[in-house]
Amino acid sequence: VAEREGAVLHIVRVAHSPSMEAWTYAETAKGGTEETHAIRDHAEQSVTRAANRVRALHPKVIVTTEVLYGSPGQALADLGATAGLIVVGSRGHGGFTGMLLGSVSHRVIHDAECPVMVVR
Repeated sequence: VAEREGAVLHIVRVAHSPSMEAWTYAETAKGGTEETHAIRDHAEQSVTRAANRVRALHPKVIVTTEVLYGSPGQALADLGATAGLIVVGSRGHGGFTGMLLGSVSHRVIHDAECPVMVVR
């Protein structure tokens, strides 16, 4: 879609810890913990791999990456204020459950200010 529209593709991953309040404390008071560094590193590696795949398949597409922190659904929905389209995955597993949206995609669909595409 980005290639066809001549748009920049912004690949985002939201790093999320079970306790974001604890994360904030650990990041500021202790300079980060092994867990927070591992979560951040995994998220950064993930967006880098995704960007490299897109660049290999679609060399004309300008790709940027970003790692955000917080509640994944809300963080992605907030991007709708400046995005032309948000694309999120669905964790449906086929059958009746496959028709259901995950909590992240559900939040993005309802809270984003731009169109949202949910893909499986």
